Amino acid sequence: MSRIWSRRVDGRSLLPRSRTRHANCQWQERARRGRWPRCPCSVARLVRPNNNNCLGWLVGWAGTPACRGRRPKTLVIPFAFARVAAGASMSGSGGTADFFYREAQRLGYVARSAFKLIQIQKQHKLIAPGAAVLDLGCAPGAWLQVACQNLGPLEKGGVVIGVDVKKVKVPSAHCDSRVRTVCADVMALMKQQAREMSPQERGFSVILSDMCPVVSGITTKDAALSCELGMRALSLAVGKVKAKDSGCSATLEKFQSSTGPDPDDDGILRRGGGLVIKFLENEDIPGFGKFCKEKFKKVSWLRPKATRSSSREIYMICEGLR
Repeated sequence: MSRIWSRRVDGRSLLPRSRTRHANCQWQERARRGRWPRCPCSVARLVRPNNNNCLGWLVGWAGTPACRGRRPKTLVIPFAFARVAAGASMSGSGGTADFFYREAQRLGYVARSAFKLIQIQKQHKLIAPGAAVLDLGCAPGAWLQVACQNLGPLEKGGVVIGVDVKKVKVPSAHCDSRVRTVCADVMALMKQQAREMSPQERGFSVILSDMCPVVSGITTKDAALSCELGMRALSLAVGKVKAKDSGCSATLEKFQSSTGPDPDDDGILRRGGGLVIKFLENEDIPGFGKFCKEKFKKVSWLRPKATRSSSREIYMICEGLR
């Protein structure tokens, strides 16, 4: 059996230690086809795979049985490839995250987060042609683009309203005259003000909340702020959460005060509408799911593929407001 020497980086092996022995003719045939190094005695070479998800990998060989005793040469590994070989996270500054970033640039989306809503829409079909969509925390505008794409042609009508504490410019790609943005603090936004943004002031058929707090690194603090934002989105959608509601729990009561006073107890989400809220995973979010199951026909949780592996974000998807 011929030995295949695997280059070790940070104590991690890149290749199995051995493979089935091949005859010299097989080595030559594989080399001729370009599947193996030209010289069977080559120790290693760098291979760039035909795959956008991977930066590259390293292969090393000890050669045929005739040169089995030859000592492998030293291989200098470029830094970018050494990180991949050493098992660096592919969802940090490279790998999966870079794949979605490059795809977003290629397709004209302003951010890679567009693929999160694309996956949600593909699986749950929340946005119908001609829908009225409210996007809370719309910066930088990627979800505005995806929502507008799903409205259908202009003659179908519909509207997409983005609200953010920062002034957001409507992206030129994938957006048309049905998309507009409002600079406002969602935590201080009254239901009547939000309702006036909708067509004929009849409310919205879909409410999207991709709001996320400024992460401090303190897990409990970030989780609490995330729940406050989620509570605000839920309150705008279905109205004030009351203690007498069967699905209400102490968890929601804890965040109810953060929504601020609002004389309007009715939500702005139309009957049969859909709601998407982003949370940072913590022990309090099951309380939101329990409450929403009383208000919606279907409630599910999703961690989109475009989410970074280091992120704790998860989306609650509610369909069919009762």
